[in-house]
Parts: sequence; C-alpha cells; structure tokens
Amino acid sequence: MGEYWDLFNQDGEKVGELLRDSQMPPGCYHKVVSVWVRDRSGRYLMSKRCAWKRYPNLWECTGGCVQRGESELEAAVREMREEVGVILAPQDGRVIHFERRDEIHDFYTVWYFELDADRPALQLQPEEVADAKWMDMDEIDRLWEEEQMHPLLAYYRELTAKSVL
Repeated sequence: MGEYWDLFNQDGEKVGELLRDSQMPPGCYHKVVSVWVRDRSGRYLMSKRCAWKRYPNLWECTGGCVQRGESELEAAVREMREEVGVILAPQDGRVIHFERRDEIHDFYTVWYFELDADRPALQLQPEEVADAKWMDMDEIDRLWEEEQMHPLLAYYRELTAKSVL
C-alpha cells in the first residue's frame, strides 16, 4: 500500500486524494512541512539528503509531505521522528513561515521548535538522510553561499533578518 496525500485547491479546500508519485491533477496542491529545531546553544539540526533523492547531497532542515488525514503539525513531528529519531512535543511547535508554491503545487508550512533539554541522540533513516548535524547560523550561511543548501530554503534569510530563526 502506497503513501497517499490529501489534495487541495488553490484556496486550501480539500478536493480529493492522490497516491504519491502519481500525476498531480491540474489546479491541485498537496501539503509539505519543514522543521527547524534549535538547541539551547543556538544551533539548528540540519540533515543532508541522500544521493538518490531529488536535490541530492544538499543540506536542509528535516521535512516531508503531509500524509492523507494528517495535520501539518502531526507531519512535522512524524518526519523528525522518522528521519532523524528526534521526538518533539507537539505543543512546543509554532509556524514561522507559510506559502503556496504554485510552481511545485504545494502548500508549504515551516515549523519551529526549541529544545529545552539536552540534544537527543540522532538515529538517521538511511533511505532519506545521509548525514545530520547541529549547525550555527554562520555554518548554515556558509553552506548557502557554497550552494550546498536545498534551494527551497531561500526563505530562511528573511526569517533570520526578522529574528524569527
């Protein structure tokens, strides 16, 4: 059984569902999340995409597609648990960015969590993540300048300028 997504029109109203990797119907969108996690020392957990994925070997904050019947928050917490083994408390999350991306037919929600405990041990999902590490913003900026960050994270600079990240 494959992974299904809920489908939405451009106004965010649910209009159906779609099996992942199927052709997206015209005028439809699915939901995608990313998660920025910051530790007590101000470092962010970043993961490196596997070589066989789209945008191979690029660094990003963990994320993925929202599955059928799942909320964006549930997806954010699930993706962190599945891909890097980090358990997040849903009540600690807040949305820091949202956009409808017409070129890739999705609604993109970015979540932010701050850890008030020690950094958890990471358990990487080898099908998704080649590496993960905690980075300060200087390292993230350097990777961006070197084009080693996922290009869809371009919004992060606006968030850092506003002191959201």
